[in-house]
Amino acid sequence: MRSRTRLLAAGLAIIGSLAVQAQTLPPDFSSSLTPSPYFNQPTGVLWDANGRQYVWEKGGRVWIINNGVRLPAPLIDISAEVGNWRDHGLLGFALDPNFLSNGRVYLMYGVDRHHLMNFGTRELQRHLE
Repeated sequence: MRSRTRLLAAGLAIIGSLAVQAQTLPPDFSSSLTPSPYFNQPTGVLWDANGRQYVWEKGGRVWIINNGVRLPAPLIDISAEVGNWRDHGLLGFALDPNFLSNGRVYLMYGVDRHHLMNFGTRELQRHLE
């Protein structure tokens, strides 16, 4: 038992003597806080070549943040179509490599089965009311 205590004490002394170094961030790294009422279950974030930020929510909305301010209307709102339960929802969002010239985006999400089966019908309208 004494040898274990000595070994533990020696190990702690070695660990304590090591210099703790903080990770160095790249020079172009940016850190900013976004107020929590801005988003409902944000799933991810990315930036375009112009520095605009895109945040997508699990429920099916994609927002643009320009100069630290969220635009008032979402870029995309497919919340009626997205199956937003458990681990489903809008889980992926990507900008086309030529996004600034062609405006294409790519989404990965689970489709709400009721919406899929009844889109464009009176049944869907009753379900949404």
